[in-house]
Amino acid sequence: MPITWDFSRQLDAAASPGNTTSYFDTMCQSFYVDTGQIKTQIAQLNNGQWQDIEPEDEIAISESGFSELDIEHHFNGTVAGSAQHDSDVVLLLYEYMIDVSTWLKDGTWRLQPDNSIKAGTIDLVNADKSRFEDNAYTLFGPGNRLRFLHRSGDSAVFEMGTIYIENSPFADYAESFRFSGRNAIGFYLASQTFDERTTYTGTRTEVFTQMLLDAGVPEPLIMVKTDATAASFEFEDEDSYFEGLTLATELIDWYFDDLPDGRIVIGDEAYIKSVVATTGIYSFSRGSEVVSRNVSRDSGNVYSRVCVRRKGDSPLSLYADVPYYDGWAIAAHRTFYQDVPDDTIQATMERIRDQLVEGMQYSGITETFLSPFRPWLQNGDVATITGDGARLVGIISDITHQFGRNGYWTQFTVTSGGTISNPDNPETVATKYIGSMGGANRKRRILDYLTGEKGDRGERGEQGVQGVQGETGPQGPPGEDGANGVGVPTGGTAGQLLVKTDGTDYNTEWADRSIWGGME
Repeated sequence: MPITWDFSRQLDAAASPGNTTSYFDTMCQSFYVDTGQIKTQIAQLNNGQWQDIEPEDEIAISESGFSELDIEHHFNGTVAGSAQHDSDVVLLLYEYMIDVSTWLKDGTWRLQPDNSIKAGTIDLVNADKSRFEDNAYTLFGPGNRLRFLHRSGDSAVFEMGTIYIENSPFADYAESFRFSGRNAIGFYLASQTFDERTTYTGTRTEVFTQMLLDAGVPEPLIMVKTDATAASFEFEDEDSYFEGLTLATELIDWYFDDLPDGRIVIGDEAYIKSVVATTGIYSFSRGSEVVSRNVSRDSGNVYSRVCVRRKGDSPLSLYADVPYYDGWAIAAHRTFYQDVPDDTIQATMERIRDQLVEGMQYSGITETFLSPFRPWLQNGDVATITGDGARLVGIISDITHQFGRNGYWTQFTVTSGGTISNPDNPETVATKYIGSMGGANRKRRILDYLTGEKGDRGERGEQGVQGVQGETGPQGPPGEDGANGVGVPTGGTAGQLLVKTDGTDYNTEWADRSIWGGME
């Protein structure tokens, strides 16, 4: 008896039957032959519901003369098959992901304070010139992704981050090629503008999800906290999505960040901490884990007084002196002004004033350290530096990981601004989502400090002039490994960096369940 179908989808009325390939994420791709050309349509399959699929436009991916197409997807990374081409039977091979770990020469991965955009570079030796050639189909073309995975010896894989290639060079007979790019937030949100659609209304979940979709972020990369609170935002047409998202989340005390696999996460402090990561406390010993050290003293954003003021019908200004370092000659009226809403009560203003004094009294000193590789460090972690000399405790605010054939190193900056209630107890250390971590160039937002209670939100104070970064000290030999900090993976520091490039992979479990080389 004939098979009864619940529904069907027409791809091309004139095409001969082909194959549909389902990838390890929610993407699917149909291949078929029409007028002698192999054609394809790509679509996103949500929750397995084929009847709701909305394929992209049809694309011809071959010359003419093809028939009898058969395509199979045997393992992650390659689609293979055969077809009749004129009088020949030909093998077809489509590669969408490769492991280039053995090609790695050098790379960097940088995390900056008060900035959810992360940037990276990768130098790959010219192991196979055909992979890099200047054609539109190279896997190293702009928009494709490079994933940084690290493991030490037989340790578990630690996923550092994902960049989208924005600069893809090629030169004949080059020894190596350097690719650079940014994470999903930088790639999708920082360079695109709202244009015609400037108003968003709905629940918070709906609004932020739609903003990301409008920016072209694939749905599998979107994670927004479920929140039915009504929200409405209006932006300027020339505003970037990054600027708009930053403004909108600040207004409701939400945050956004990305996961190492590229997913963008938006939500309140508790949601971000539970999904992304909390900060930890890590110890470094001078001489063994600290190879070099630079100190920068900058008075550009150091204040001798603060003033919390309200305007309106009942104006009030509350001043207080800010202690600073002995020997620093700071003018007596370098005053930082923090405006608060007109209806803020005096008790709240006094609390804000005291928090400002506490958080600002040690601003002005940044210390930059070079240590053996610590891929798990993130902005907002607390560093304790022990050994010869005084014990230093500060907040890590700028991190650059360097890896490759010239060694594995992590350079990080410890800032003096802010306060830590108990530098030996991870539960008392605020995460990077609570406060701005700058030191000499702190970006202040009302009550965004590392201790104290949050109160009414006021207007943002002016940002001071950025201090000058001291010169990097000479690189020395790697020291011995110290004890792991809170919540870090086990294993040594010198190891192998595994780099993968792809154009379609959005699966979050792939790194955990595949054999190196991209094959299951």
